[in-house]
Amino acid sequence: MPCSVDNLILLEHRALTKNALLRAGRRVRKQSRAIRMARADAGKDFNAKWIDEMAR
Repeated sequence: MPCSVDNLILLEHRALTKNALLRAGRRVRKQSRAIRMARADAGKDFNAKWIDEMAR
């Protein structure tokens, strides 16, 4: 019996850590998306300026 209880605790712990990892992964993905968006915006500004300079 104590063996199965230990297994249950272990499974629960594993599930909790898995959820925590998934949550952390989601947060990282959101941050990287935000960084990518910021980079894209910066790139647009840079390209617009560069095109303006070339057009002159």
